[in-house]
Amino acid sequence: MLPEIHEHYSYNKKIVEKGYFSYDFVLPIVVLHALYSHQGDALVSWLNQASMHQFTTLDTHDGIGVVDGKGF
Repeated sequence: MLPEIHEHYSYNKKIVEKGYFSYDFVLPIVVLHALYSHQGDALVSWLNQASMHQFTTLDTHDGIGVVDGKGF
């Protein structure tokens, strides 16, 4: 099972904790933030806490989700 959940990243963390893979929809918005702000702190922080049981993508047919990274 590979759920596509566009919601606060804590929802995906709960899925990963149960042993399932998830999509990482936070990465695109954090990468954009790093590029535009010229600061990589948030990106490094996300990569350090992001699960290794996820598929990452920088863009989808839905565009880049903002709600996924809210609060990060």
